Amino acid sequence: MGCGGSEEGENEVVVENHEYDPNCPICNPSILNKQQPPSDGNHEHVAATGVPEGCTDYQVKDGELVAVPHEADWRCAGCTTVHYGFELTQDKPDQQVGHLLCRVPFETSGSDIIVSFEYVLEHEGPDDSIGEGLCVYLVDPKQTDWDRHFDGSGPTGFLGKKGTIIGVGIDAAGNFASKNHCALKTAGGNTLTEAQMPGAPKTPDGEWRRVKIRFDIEENKCDVKVADDEGKMKKIIDDCKFEGVTIPNQVCVGVCAGSNSDRHAHICVNDLTLMDVDDDHIEETGHVEEPESGSDDGDIAAGDDIEEEGGEDAA
Repeated sequence: MGCGGSEEGENEVVVENHEYDPNCPICNPSILNKQQPPSDGNHEHVAATGVPEGCTDYQVKDGELVAVPHEADWRCAGCTTVHYGFELTQDKPDQQVGHLLCRVPFETSGSDIIVSFEYVLEHEGPDDSIGEGLCVYLVDPKQTDWDRHFDGSGPTGFLGKKGTIIGVGIDAAGNFASKNHCALKTAGGNTLTEAQMPGAPKTPDGEWRRVKIRFDIEENKCDVKVADDEGKMKKIIDDCKFEGVTIPNQVCVGVCAGSNSDRHAHICVNDLTLMDVDDDHIEETGHVEEPESGSDDGDIAAGDDIEEEGGEDAA
């Protein structure tokens, strides 16, 4: 039982052999700070704001991509750095997960949502130590914490990422799907289909490999094209039907990659784009390229340092 007391002006009543009750606010005053106000049934979730801990936001300023201390279009989390494109992981035997998320919602004008990007996967060492891979994913910006939660699991950090709808992964080690395969997965981790990649797990030296993914949100179908080692686009997944997954007409796009002590690689992405028609109808791009000679409006060059507003890290 809890504690007793007395009316005002009377001597305190002492209850002998009383028991400590942790739910009693007199026995345990600390619970007063933990009690929530009663709900009237109309309570709405208030979204958190500001750059989450462990993240860095970037925006284009004067033609350059710079880190800023406030919320911006591009958010990097985990191990991601911005030098050679967006570097999600390094070729080191460490537990690493890196995310890149475009926070600008894209709304298709038709039935297609097309994701286009390029990537580099470099590794110095035997082939059985390369890994893990990367996964590009669609997220629903109407879901809670879709742009604040990056504590996913699995080889690439995709599983359990809040707000995810569907993902397309490139597996270099065989732990996301099959080794050197591209796989279409649900947010819950179910593999819908997979296909052999047209080239080796590692990208050719100094070359970026292009990937284009088309989602038909009316017929629930997906196509995937990947460049081979000569740069020619090859369709490796054709009209894969996915049941039980609904893709809204407004989405955001992200990409993650993972490495560990046994399997690791330098994994970078660039030119992450959402479209609803083709390359001539680009809505958002995260390309980091070297400006042409004499140009003042190019993006930052690969390998250049990132300027930071205020001179401090945003993470």
